[in-house]
Amino acid sequence: MLQLFLSMEGVKAVHYGTSATAIKGSDGSVNGSEKSGTSSGSQMELEQLGVRFHYVPMNDEKRTKQWLDKVTGDTAANDSSVRDDDHGVVAAAANVLVVMDKFFAEEAYAFHIQKHLPNNAAIVLDMQDMHSLRWHREQIIKQREQQQQNQKTTDITFENDAPGDPLSQLPIRDFPTANDTDLQRELASIHRSDLTLVCSPAEMDLLHKTYNVPKEKLCLASFFVHESLIHRENPSFAERKDFVFLGGFRHAPNVDAVRQLKRLWPRIRTKVMQPQQHESGPPQHKDDLKLHVYGPFASKSLRDECHNPSEGFLFHGFSNKSTEEIVSRHRVMLAPLRFGAGIKGKIVDAWAYGTAIVTTPIGSEGMEGTSMVSSGASMDNNSNGGDWGGVIAKDSEDFVQHAASLYCNETRWQTATWQGKELLTELYGMQNFEKVRLELVDVVNNLESRRKSDYVRGILWHESLRSHGYFSRWIEAKNKP
Repeated sequence: MLQLFLSMEGVKAVHYGTSATAIKGSDGSVNGSEKSGTSSGSQMELEQLGVRFHYVPMNDEKRTKQWLDKVTGDTAANDSSVRDDDHGVVAAAANVLVVMDKFFAEEAYAFHIQKHLPNNAAIVLDMQDMHSLRWHREQIIKQREQQQQNQKTTDITFENDAPGDPLSQLPIRDFPTANDTDLQRELASIHRSDLTLVCSPAEMDLLHKTYNVPKEKLCLASFFVHESLIHRENPSFAERKDFVFLGGFRHAPNVDAVRQLKRLWPRIRTKVMQPQQHESGPPQHKDDLKLHVYGPFASKSLRDECHNPSEGFLFHGFSNKSTEEIVSRHRVMLAPLRFGAGIKGKIVDAWAYGTAIVTTPIGSEGMEGTSMVSSGASMDNNSNGGDWGGVIAKDSEDFVQHAASLYCNETRWQTATWQGKELLTELYGMQNFEKVRLELVDVVNNLESRRKSDYVRGILWHESLRSHGYFSRWIEAKNKP
């Protein structure tokens, strides 16, 4: 089966054969090139599995058509499943799978696929996260901050549920409505596609129950973590020190989270120094305690704003170190996310490398285990986390208290890291990959029958409603000399 992976960066990974195993990891945020944003390590792994990378510009139909002819022709010539021994190579393989990386790529490329491979290319959208939900929540946070400034109530207190506390009353239950243009674009992309890969069960539920997307058009596809990573031996509590934050800074939730850490860090540092926080022995010297911030694409202004060695706040930015080296050497990861969507790769990394995590209900959304879901545990105010792999803080004071407690209390730290490993196995073990693989095979093998009953898709692919394709053609014509 030929698989084409299309992204807005212009990277097209052509996946030959059926022997390769899909890899969806979270190490690109640190190991990726600061210049290109791609992960050379991940690309090498994929190439070893038979994936080939090509670069095709957007808004160039001629070159896109040439590229499609080449890759489909090459595959047909080398794949016995699409070769007719009596009549030579079949013109276009019947089992072509095209995966679009985020809805922007679907808007830019899907109309080419629909035009040139209308009946034999299954279009699959990989959402990554629900962008319209993330943007909606970001706007809510910005509007609240603006209201506070207008009302001159920006003095921050740390009392529970204080109106001025940036970490209280997060928009965990706020969803975009039907008149939201970003939601309209994203839902249109989902309906134009034959199948959508959704990384978060919370977003899967939202799409089906609130936005009425049929279940058969959705497939849960989170992270796939190999058993060797789940069962690896990690450094002990005593072998670790300091706090860490990890994330790429082209992602607005990470920029905001680091600014929250800048605000919270002095208080966390003071709390850790209190003798009563420690199970045994005196606390380490204050000057030795540090918070390390890693991730590419940070602006100079953000670095200058946050980096302060005298306070133990070290903004390293991009690093050539591996994710393992960064995460596993630190005792606690801090993730005060106020908005966002999808599955948080930094939390998956923390669980994999045995690092305790303190986050918010936004950070933990969609990462609940079976025991939490069945017990009805609330992700809004469950500061202890229940059976969750870390702590879900409900406000700033809660965040500070639990950050210090996890750092100083070995028993609590061991419980949190053990629970993280349990959730890693349950939620992101490789057993989940087989379900995704079977769903992808089904959409390819039953493409015609699925489309006959997909009325919304048929409507959206009618010429009068395909403005995204015509807009791209207009850009192409405009750019011609």
